[in-house]
Amino acid sequence: MNPDKSDPGPTITTLSSREVYRNHWMRVREDEILRGNGEKGIYGVVEKHDAAIILPIDGDRI
Repeated sequence: MNPDKSDPGPTITTLSSREVYRNHWMRVREDEILRGNGEKGIYGVVEKHDAAIILPIDGDRI
């Protein structure tokens, strides 16, 4: 199957953005969007630094 390279696919335009929560580790914002089909919507975004957690597991114990 050859996808049509001229079709950019679905488009979303951000109309506005507001911060709804912030602390030292993360920020949450809510974007009002306009979809390519003309429908408006809300898109939630969580921004945070990369992280990793390592949990030792021994049988059924953490």
